Order: sequence, then C-alpha cells, then structure tokens
Amino acid sequence: MAQGNEDVAKFYCTKHSWRGKYKRVFSIGTKAITTYNPNTHEVTNQWCYNEFVGIAPSPKASNEFIITMKKGMLHHFISTSLVLPTLLFNYPLIHASCTMES
Repeated sequence: MAQGNEDVAKFYCTKHSWRGKYKRVFSIGTKAITTYNPNTHEVTNQWCYNEFVGIAPSPKASNEFIITMKKGMLHHFISTSLVLPTLLFNYPLIHASCTMES
C-alpha cells in the first residue's frame, strides 16, 4: 500500500479482467490509484504512480480506458463518469511528480 496516499477523487466504474467484470470505486489519490469494492469499501487493488507506464483511451469504446504498468500488465476499465478525462488531463502532472520524487 502507498503510505500516506489520500483519495482526491472517486469514480464508479467496471474493471475487466480475465476472471470477469467487477464493479469498482476507482480512486485517484495523492500517491496511487486505488480500487475499492463498492459494497464493502475494501481495497481491491492499488497501483503507485511510479509503477505506471501510461493511461490511454481504449480503441474499443470512448468510455473505456487502459492502464499499462511497468511489469507489462494491462488493466482495462469502463468508466461510468468523468474518470477518463480526469486521468488523461492529470497523467502528465502525475508522471512529472513521480519523476521528481525518484
């Protein structure tokens, strides 16, 4: 877990994985992206910004986005709100912040 991470904005979305589709609360935090189970509010995943390679819209649909991680993993989400524009707008700022901290 990213120590000292504070949620800044939360969005409701669907996570796609090889196991199926899951409803999630997708949170943009001060140090990481976190997903929560919307029923229990348990953390289901967290990715520190320094693990990110990029965030991009999916070619499949305008409301889908893909997060690419350094380990070559892809995480695919369908957003039901403004999460994609928020991520794409803020990613250069997040990336620059992580570069300066390293």
